[in-house]
Amino acid sequence: LPSARVQYSLRYRSPVTGARRRYLIGDDGTRTAEEARTAAKRIAGLVADGRDPIKDEADAVAAARHEAERHKNTVAKIADDFLTDPEAGGKLRSLDEYARIVGVYIKPGLGTNSIYSLKRSEVSGLLDRVARKHGPVQADRVLAVLRRILNWRAVKDDHFSTPIIKGMART
Repeated sequence: LPSARVQYSLRYRSPVTGARRRYLIGDDGTRTAEEARTAAKRIAGLVADGRDPIKDEADAVAAARHEAERHKNTVAKIADDFLTDPEAGGKLRSLDEYARIVGVYIKPGLGTNSIYSLKRSEVSGLLDRVARKHGPVQADRVLAVLRRILNWRAVKDDHFSTPIIKGMART
């Protein structure tokens, strides 16, 4: 390049769209010519197999971003978001009671779990523990708060569906 930097790339025609594409192999100056040739052969093999390496790479980045998002959305974070959202929990007259239930029962029991991997058995286990220690009516109140929070999230997130079903109440 005019800047005296060495850059390696591979030009190919996308087997998916037929468009001309350019795959940048190395722009940081740390690859040798032999390493770039080896990488180009690997990429050319993908193209020969009918795959588009740029699309594959973009899909991998999107999947990694989605997986990171999954780990970021814990039950505790979603509950906090619900309680502070002025359109959801923020306008409830019973907001203090919701915050108490979230802080005393939901966060300690399920707070670190990702909402995407939350299972009915985990929710049921929490309700069983609450029913044993504090009675079935309190377990139903915890269920009502958790149901409202998870339903609120399910409306906003295409990838999430609540694990709560009919028949989970204790009374």
